[in-house]
Amino acid sequence: MTAPSLRSSCVAFVGALAASAVDARGDDAPAPPPPVIAAPASVTDALILRIRGVADRPALAAAVAAELGVPVALAAEGAPCAAPCVDVVVDDRARATIVMVLAGDRYARTIELPAAAAAAAEVVALVVGNLARDQAGDLLAALAAPVTTPDAVAAPPAPFDGRLGSDAPAAPVLAPSAAPMPAPTAAPAPTPGPRLATHAGVGLVPPLAFDVERRHGPGGVTIDLVVGGRRRLASFNVAGVASVVTEDVTGTQIGGALTTAGSVRGSQIAGAIAAAGPVRGTQIAGAIAAAGPVRGTQIAGAITVAKAVDGAQLAGAVAVAGRDVRGAQVAGAVAIAGGAVDTQVAGAVNVAGRVRGLQVAGAVNVAGRVDGVQVGVVNVAGSGDGVSIGLLNVVRGGRTEVEATVDQQRIGAVVLRHGSSRWHNVYGVGGHLDGGLTDRTVDERDVWMYGLGMGPSWRRGATTFDLEAMAWHVVYGGEFGDELDLLNQLRLVVGHRVGPAAVVVGAAVNVYVTSDPTRDRIDARRMTTPGDDGVRVQVWPTAFVGVRL
Repeated sequence: MTAPSLRSSCVAFVGALAASAVDARGDDAPAPPPPVIAAPASVTDALILRIRGVADRPALAAAVAAELGVPVALAAEGAPCAAPCVDVVVDDRARATIVMVLAGDRYARTIELPAAAAAAAEVVALVVGNLARDQAGDLLAALAAPVTTPDAVAAPPAPFDGRLGSDAPAAPVLAPSAAPMPAPTAAPAPTPGPRLATHAGVGLVPPLAFDVERRHGPGGVTIDLVVGGRRRLASFNVAGVASVVTEDVTGTQIGGALTTAGSVRGSQIAGAIAAAGPVRGTQIAGAIAAAGPVRGTQIAGAITVAKAVDGAQLAGAVAVAGRDVRGAQVAGAVAIAGGAVDTQVAGAVNVAGRVRGLQVAGAVNVAGRVDGVQVGVVNVAGSGDGVSIGLLNVVRGGRTEVEATVDQQRIGAVVLRHGSSRWHNVYGVGGHLDGGLTDRTVDERDVWMYGLGMGPSWRRGATTFDLEAMAWHVVYGGEFGDELDLLNQLRLVVGHRVGPAAVVVGAAVNVYVTSDPTRDRIDARRMTTPGDDGVRVQVWPTAFVGVRL
């Protein structure tokens, strides 16, 4: 027997078995899963599916066919995705881009895939099903009708276990025959249609709830006084205690204590806890709001948790994002972003992997890399070329320098300059001994001062330019008086590196504010005639030189 005749005989035998199985099953038996065709058929036979980036294309196609309830035809390698067609691309970052191509229109969606391979296949199939039912309901209804092909027969596919790897079982395909096969005499069992959405319902608890479901179009309104449980919802759901939708919510879901859903496109509100997969609209909870990716706004009275945020995340106490925050993250106490953040504001502590814009905290800011601005009492940055403004700035790879200077009034100062390459803090002590270093007597003619300041920095080769504003508290003699004695300086410091040290020159504008009627200027001179009893201001310039280590 030749190879073509042997193949035809095998196909005929399989067709006879399939026909006998239909007769034995009867009209009430469940329909077999829809077939997966190896090569594209006509658009009236099956929905064309092009899959790229997945090792076992037939296995994923079988999951999509089971989800849609219609025959699916796998496009050949390199073949275009001609309408009607669904194109699925999985990249190396575990993201799936799903595009539905219809006549004149394209509908796309990009999703993050879970780590488990079985769950990833289920998620892809669910999203393809949602797109198909939303955009091509009439087409699916036509494809769901039984189709008899005279030149091929399909064997029921093996149950799909959800694996995307190459070791997953391959879905059976239609075997071409050498000669036409007669169609079975028994009527084929109907294939299952699209999944149903709740149209209307009311009840006390899920076992006692009455639901009316519709095959096409959006759902309606469901109300449960205690616990509401639905597979799908397309508009509005209310529950006195908990509201549970296992797949998606396109409208609004409200629960007195807990709401949970696979996906929310509109709003989800809970008196205590709101939990969902992706949230594209608004999620509000009186205490805790938790979600996967959030593209809209997530608000919680106490704690809000999300995998990634593209909009805004607001919490009365704690806001946590597992990855990037592309909008704003605001928390009354603590804000944490595992990845990059554009704007992060917290009453106490901010923690971010990277700050692209602004990070403001009442106490402490911590970031792995700062390319924007940190404002807080204590700022910690692992790297970056941003600006950290605070009382204490710790920047890895930044600058820490000690500098000693003296001006023409013989007032010396020792300062510690610390910060990043673009912004620094300066802390200093200084003074003037009226009798010189040999005079061991400290009296009111001797001047002591301490202060701090901050400002920007610029570097040109071996030369550094520092512009800083400093405020010094001035003390005369060895006692702190009750008078106001404040020296404010705007300093320009130029340091040029020579070997291990740097030569420093600079100038300052001094503004001395005092309420002591006996003081003239800061150079330890007392006025012969006491001045006014009010606050007096003196302004003068100085120049100074020094060395920096």
